[in-house]
Amino acid sequence: MPAPSPELVRAIRSLLLPIDPAREEDAADAVRRHLVGTGLPEADHPVYVLNELDDWRDSQRISARLKGLIREALTAGYPERGAALAARYENLWTSLQERHLLSPTAATSLLSQARLIASLAEDGRMSASQIAQVLMSRDPRVMMPWPAVAAVLGALDLERQLELIEVGAVHIEDQTQEEARFADADIPAMLDFLEQEGARLAYGSGLGTHFRELVEPQNGGSRFVPYLIILHFLCFPAAFYDHSLNHAYEFAPRGQAARWVRDRWPRVLEPSNDPILNNLKSVYELDEAWATSKGPQGPQAVMLVAILRRLSAMPFASQRELAALVRQALLRTIRLLTPANVQLPEHPSVAEAQQVFRAVAAGGTATRGIIEQRVVDAVAALLHAGTAHVPRGLGDSVNASNISRRKLGDVDFQDVAGRTAVAYEAHAGTLTQVYVDHHLNTLRQVLPLRLRDEWQHIDPVPESWSVEVVFVAAAYAPGLTEQVTIADVPVTITYRTFEDFFGQVADDPGLVDAFAEHVHARLNQPSTPLSVRETYAGLTAAS
Repeated sequence: MPAPSPELVRAIRSLLLPIDPAREEDAADAVRRHLVGTGLPEADHPVYVLNELDDWRDSQRISARLKGLIREALTAGYPERGAALAARYENLWTSLQERHLLSPTAATSLLSQARLIASLAEDGRMSASQIAQVLMSRDPRVMMPWPAVAAVLGALDLERQLELIEVGAVHIEDQTQEEARFADADIPAMLDFLEQEGARLAYGSGLGTHFRELVEPQNGGSRFVPYLIILHFLCFPAAFYDHSLNHAYEFAPRGQAARWVRDRWPRVLEPSNDPILNNLKSVYELDEAWATSKGPQGPQAVMLVAILRRLSAMPFASQRELAALVRQALLRTIRLLTPANVQLPEHPSVAEAQQVFRAVAAGGTATRGIIEQRVVDAVAALLHAGTAHVPRGLGDSVNASNISRRKLGDVDFQDVAGRTAVAYEAHAGTLTQVYVDHHLNTLRQVLPLRLRDEWQHIDPVPESWSVEVVFVAAAYAPGLTEQVTIADVPVTITYRTFEDFFGQVADDPGLVDAFAEHVHARLNQPSTPLSVRETYAGLTAAS
């Protein structure tokens, strides 16, 4: 049988069906065979199709004859999902107008893009709201509400859903990563980390500032915990879909998953029965208009919208990663705002301190370096007690940024008169050249800042200054770098084992006071994970 006529192909194009361009002739051939079966001469096929199209436009109804043509064309021209779509085409076209208020032309136009919608959903992992943004960017004249796109996805068996069991699994991973990423970070350190990661992952600058306004409002307002809970819930879909997060209702804020997320927040922080629903009633999209209507909470609402909009505009991989970080920062916020239920005694004994020394020296505490750094803080502070050295970074979180804090190590001690600085870096495990190189790369950013902002006002000659970096580790590889020059400042690198380092103060009468201030008091802060305090208590009990 010869190929279908160009006139028939063009007539079928006029139906605006989502047919694969590579299968247009297959679709036309299927229609031709269907019409031949009715006894209609082939020469009349193109006109017959156009007549059915005119009747559709005039009557706003799909006749049984036209329904047959659509079935044949879609089944052959869209083999992956055409048959399923054809079976639902008439009802879906009507529903898009009656339930979603699309015009007949807009409803036909939306259905014509079903293949693109399916591809964005399957290959791009997009949600209905994100797909709607793509469609409207192609033709801004036509409003494509995401519920209409969701209806098409449903007809294609590609519903976007948030299952409770999946949310629970993501939450468990978030709990693990919250401790790993934030360690013992307090709110300033957490915000600094968010700012750095936002810049790295294409959010741009401002994530730390935006998040701070929700956690610690800067303009005299009080923290409005429902916005934190809303942000927490709205960041979960990003674990599964490239989603426009400010479209709050796509993933059912009234649903089971939303209630489950709400219940992760202690009632002591948010006593409301339904903080999500109470603040999202009849809200189609969280935008600037919604934010500015929130009265005293307006500034926080603006920051919430800013975070959601920025995340929505990011590539999926970055969006998913940064949304996970935001969820984990919210878990850290819960930790920081909820009273701790395990506290260490204010003062240890000498025997307890020495027991901790032995445990750390024996190979680490499995606390992601938290106990190691706290103990190094105490020893370093004791070594420099009564000297002219001024500390920087003493008590900082293990993940605190050296660059933003202008630190030369985890902690450093500067002697202005002597033009010297000594930095200490704690390392849980065996120290290798890779880790040393990483720290030297950080020094190459920090030292010029110290010179520019501080040291040049005291002595502008870089060579007049000297820096020593003391790495303290359970063990270290041979042949590590011992001397470098950075920004014309000579840098000496010294390597000590924990055993040797601790041995310098093991019998110092100030040991207990140093431990009380730099270890126990710091570990007792809410920013320290409970598991770390429990580990530490176990170490001291072993004495």
